[in-house]
Amino acid sequence: MHPVDPSLRGRLERRIGLLRDRYAGAMWQRVMHRDLAAHSLALAAQQVLSNRSRLMTTKSSSSPNSTDVLSIMLVASLLLTE
Repeated sequence: MHPVDPSLRGRLERRIGLLRDRYAGAMWQRVMHRDLAAHSLALAAQQVLSNRSRLMTTKSSSSPNSTDVLSIMLVASLLLTE
């Protein structure tokens, strides 16, 4: 086995460390984006349920507002594209 130049070894270790940190940062951003999208979807669903119960008490209708449905579909599509 050939001896490894200590300066080369140090440079390689630093480079590997930087690549590992960059990869970990990208993974962390994806996880945070997914968590934020899931939280937004939960809030949109809660809003639809809230509007639905309000509509049921005022108009005896069980259909949610179309804007709320579209917002849920938008957030769901963001989750699916991850």
